[in-house]
Amino acid sequence: MKRPTTAPQPQPTRRERRAEARSTRRPPGDRERQPAWRWWTEWRWILPALVAAVFVYANAMRGEFVYDDNRQIARNALIQDNAHIGTALASDVWAFKGGGTLAASNYWRPTFVSWLIVNFRLFGQQPAGWHLTNLLLHLLVVVLGYCLARGLRVDKPIAAAIALVFAVHPAHVESVSWISGSPDLLLAPALLGSLLIVPSLGGSARWQQWAAALGLYVVALGAKEVAIIFPAIVFVRMWRRSDDEPANLRAAARIAAIFAGVAALYFVVRLTVLGSFSRPVDRAPDLVSALLSVPEALLFYLQHLVWPWPIGPSYPLRPIAAGTIGLTTFVIPLAVVAAAAAAVWWLARRSLAGRTGAALLVLPLLPALNISAFPPDQMVHDRYLYLPLLGFLVVLLAGLADVVRQRLPQFDAARAVAMAAIVWAVALGTLTVRYNRAWQNDVALWALAVHVDPTSGGNFAQYAAALEAAHRIDDMAVAADKAVALEPTVPALVIRARARVARKDFEGALADTRAVQARPPEQLEVYGLYQSYEAAAIAYERQGKLNEAANLLAQARERLPIYRAALTARLAVILYEGGDRQRALSELEAVRGIARTELLPESNEVLLRIGMLQAEFNRPAEARRALQEYLAATATVAGETIRADRAEATALLAKLPR
Repeated sequence: MKRPTTAPQPQPTRRERRAEARSTRRPPGDRERQPAWRWWTEWRWILPALVAAVFVYANAMRGEFVYDDNRQIARNALIQDNAHIGTALASDVWAFKGGGTLAASNYWRPTFVSWLIVNFRLFGQQPAGWHLTNLLLHLLVVVLGYCLARGLRVDKPIAAAIALVFAVHPAHVESVSWISGSPDLLLAPALLGSLLIVPSLGGSARWQQWAAALGLYVVALGAKEVAIIFPAIVFVRMWRRSDDEPANLRAAARIAAIFAGVAALYFVVRLTVLGSFSRPVDRAPDLVSALLSVPEALLFYLQHLVWPWPIGPSYPLRPIAAGTIGLTTFVIPLAVVAAAAAAVWWLARRSLAGRTGAALLVLPLLPALNISAFPPDQMVHDRYLYLPLLGFLVVLLAGLADVVRQRLPQFDAARAVAMAAIVWAVALGTLTVRYNRAWQNDVALWALAVHVDPTSGGNFAQYAAALEAAHRIDDMAVAADKAVALEPTVPALVIRARARVARKDFEGALADTRAVQARPPEQLEVYGLYQSYEAAAIAYERQGKLNEAANLLAQARERLPIYRAALTARLAVILYEGGDRQRALSELEAVRGIARTELLPESNEVLLRIGMLQAEFNRPAEARRALQEYLAATATVAGETIRADRAEATALLAKLPR
């Protein structure tokens, strides 16, 4: 007798299996109904990321002031002198280049300037303290990044993995290891702190919550202009406060509009401070070229999110000229970026965490894609990825864990993705430690820059200046020649003029300075013009042509009244060498009051020269007064020349009779 057979059961389709998985799986994150999490109860999950960050950035603590640090900190009277604090906060960050009276950039950043002022009071000219506060800011962002992920109901292992990769990623070196990279470190905690408060806003929110959220947003706006995009992130975050709640577009739009109003008010004040919405950028590409260059820039950022190599302070990407569209510069980048955008959308649409992460990834990058706002050799920078990287990691790691959980429910998805992220983080951290070494000093930094991007005249001009400071004159001359050959900009011509003076090619130096001085005003920056006159005067002086040097400096004073005291100090030296001591003293006394307020450190040399001449005229009381004033004015100023002059002033002061 045959056994009865049961009819085979129909197998569920793939779509039905996925629907069942969605209905039965644990939602992303710890979604059991439980009391709200508290980050301080989860410190064990955050600690590895913090320890890793300290480890990979330990070698950055030994770094010197480099690149913009030398001007924005070491030589910036606006942040050093208490009398100038009001001017510093009510001016653009490069106002000292324009004597404190001219807008010299598009950047009004009172939060950043306040940070510089506070750090200078704490650490002065000692870079180690500045590096420490940068690292502490980065650690704060790591903690807030973990908190954001957990607030979005991301599993603890995944949130910890996000924090770990974010903590050690080499794309952050430009922000963490470079002291002047701190605007991103100030922007991120303010925005993330505000974003953590945003879900509590609404009809029942207390005024303290609104004050905290909006106050942090104001801090972020004062740190970096990219904060303008935050209302859009608020809208995405508030569209659905959790995956379990329905969308509420009206409430999200209302709250986002309040943040947008704060942003609009900030930009009105900014316009008042700067006098214009935006200053033109030298050699900036036109709109068509900028738009054509967006896919390649996005591909660069996509690659550097995953594995930033090669890595350096600048890159050999240039805007694409109209009519030169190529396969590798436009077609392939566009296809890859489109595919990546589709993948991000596929991962992000699954959860609130994914959508919020996508907003953090995409929106802060949008201002960096305004390529017409940058010089051609500065169209991409790693520091623009500081906050977008956090969004990328939320989308990628949380999204992958969600996919694995759906497709392979037998696996511990969170643990598997977290382990893969740890391996990735170890490789990234090794690269970070290596890249930190380039930010130790200017020579190392610009040597790497010309290696990564040997087509940038700006890189070679910076390298030549670093070699000059290191007294490597022959190498400086080679780098300066290369800079001018690539791009005969004002900085390139000025540094080559100084190199030629050092090598006694005085006619060549004068030719370079005349080329600068003949430029139309729209191509000139006042400090570069000042440097050209200074180099030309030295060239005349070393040839013994003192009258020519004096006449040139007198002409420069008329053209550059904001640097009158500094130019007079140089003129007095020329007059003294020509034997006219009395006229030299008269010229110096005429600008003594100006020297106290002028922002160039060398303007204080007026006081030193007065003290020296008064001592020669046997007027010890007047000499002592001027020398003491000079030492007080330069007490916080760094630089090899300043140190030598201070030593000379101190020695002379000790010899003066009482």
